[in-house]
Amino acid sequence: MRPLVPVLAFCLAFLPAAVKCAPTEDDLEDDSDGYVLPGVSTYTSMATPPMPDVAHRILQEALESREPADREKRQPRSADDVCEDTFYDQCACRYWALTGVCETYKSWMHTYCKKSCGNCTSTEEGECIDHLPVGSCNAVLASPDLLDLAQACCQKSGDFCPANVQLTQFEEECMTSHNAIRVLHDAAPLQWDEKCAEEARRYAEKLKNRFVRSGFRVHPLKHATRAERTWAVDGQAVVHGENLYWTFNSVPGCTGETRYSNAVKSWYEEVEIYVQARRRGRPVTRSGIEQYGHFTQIVWKDTTAFGCGRSGDEPNNILCCYYEIRGNKFSTPQFDQNVKI
Repeated sequence: MRPLVPVLAFCLAFLPAAVKCAPTEDDLEDDSDGYVLPGVSTYTSMATPPMPDVAHRILQEALESREPADREKRQPRSADDVCEDTFYDQCACRYWALTGVCETYKSWMHTYCKKSCGNCTSTEEGECIDHLPVGSCNAVLASPDLLDLAQACCQKSGDFCPANVQLTQFEEECMTSHNAIRVLHDAAPLQWDEKCAEEARRYAEKLKNRFVRSGFRVHPLKHATRAERTWAVDGQAVVHGENLYWTFNSVPGCTGETRYSNAVKSWYEEVEIYVQARRRGRPVTRSGIEQYGHFTQIVWKDTTAFGCGRSGDEPNNILCCYYEIRGNKFSTPQFDQNVKI
């Protein structure tokens, strides 16, 4: 990904202080990205999604082992106002959701497995428990081929419960500063994602090592490739958004009074550029996103989680934040929908 010359010139002018790396053209989605040609697909199918024979057998045996009263409670039902899966086997819903069936059998899954597919209004997470009897979970955990079923239905026995992550002061400051800005632009608070933070730290360290090995002759910031910003989320490959920042004289962070130490403040200053660029209903342009893309990524309404990391906690280090779902889709209607001024 090659840095844009105008942005590079601007950045180098402030080399002794701080630099932020604007989104490059490769970070903007192509018009065809994420779209599917119309035609026959399983999106409209109301058939029950498929399942491997061995997994189906275990779930069927587990259902038959339940008490009659419990089986009756789990019959298919309509519960539009209740945040739960209404299919008679909720473990199956969890398995299908984990393996990406929420999209391939969209109509069916969003009708009968809406909680597992994340379509409930409530965001409250349930207790980490086993959703199968002890004997069934033992059989599932004994088979390497049933890892997806184990993660979906035997979380406690398989030690798949999410860890209670304790954020560092730096991470707390990044989350607080991001959400303080989002509330000003009618966007819901972001959740901290440890995988995003881990990848952000890794990439910040990679950039710092590259910068040092060059004898400080190359530009310190360079956006990650699409492949480097892609990893599995709930069984699907997800491309993440990215903001970069480097400061020479100060420790890069998410707090402070000036843009020369506070990455988030530096990124947020682009709001004025965005307002000016979009005045009188002007459309979004690629060159425009390269100038205000840090700000718009922070406040993008469809983004729900993020994580930040830095190459070190001393001056002359690099800070990186990754965002899930990524923002800055090259579409004026998408910007109108996701960025509120």
